[in-house]
Amino acid sequence: MTELEALRDRVAQLEAILGVDEPFLVQLRLAFGLTGATQPKILGMLLNRSFVTHDALYAMLYGHRPDCDLPCDKTVDVHLSKLRKTLKGHGITFRTVVDGGYAMDTANKIKVRAKLGLPTQSRPHPGHPDFPAIQTGL
Repeated sequence: MTELEALRDRVAQLEAILGVDEPFLVQLRLAFGLTGATQPKILGMLLNRSFVTHDALYAMLYGHRPDCDLPCDKTVDVHLSKLRKTLKGHGITFRTVVDGGYAMDTANKIKVRAKLGLPTQSRPHPGHPDFPAIQTGL
């Protein structure tokens, strides 16, 4: 395996941990009628983390862009608002946390998993006692 292949494998592993790998994003788009790439990525991160900061969302969405091509940080707020509206139609919510981030409780994570046809039983996941990471290699 070349160094480049190893790096690509590692990026794929990290994307899966964050919940932003392409196969999983496609599942989220189809299950919830999400548009574009941004809303599924945000939902994927909310589903796979106990807490997501605004800065982490911004970095995940736009960190690959050069400084001269970065959108206003309020852009994330617009995407969050649209995602909230879409998820509300499915009876799913997430909350804003005072410390500058967002969180989805276990009951709502179970609803998302059920809508995706994934097991809703919790398994231990290191560093995330409230809910396990979703296995995306379906």
